[in-house]
Amino acid sequence: MGPGPLQAIRFKWTVRRDDNGDYFVDETIGDNSVPISCGPMPKDAAIRFVDERESDARLRYEGIKNEMAARDVAAPSPAPKDTGEI
Repeated sequence: MGPGPLQAIRFKWTVRRDDNGDYFVDETIGDNSVPISCGPMPKDAAIRFVDERESDARLRYEGIKNEMAARDVAAPSPAPKDTGEI
């Protein structure tokens, strides 16, 4: 499973083997999406494919998270309310 704060944008990869011994990777985004299949490929290639996709997703997620955190820090503080007192 890849990173993500919302279930709707989480990635999931499943490696499966067919009756011929070929491996396929099924990739889904969120709980209700239809998987996208890649293959056939050797077992090592399927594992490498998942590892690379997961690493890429994690890097993108961390980049977005850091960008959002930087915006929070850079945002000006709200101006104090005028209470009318002198």
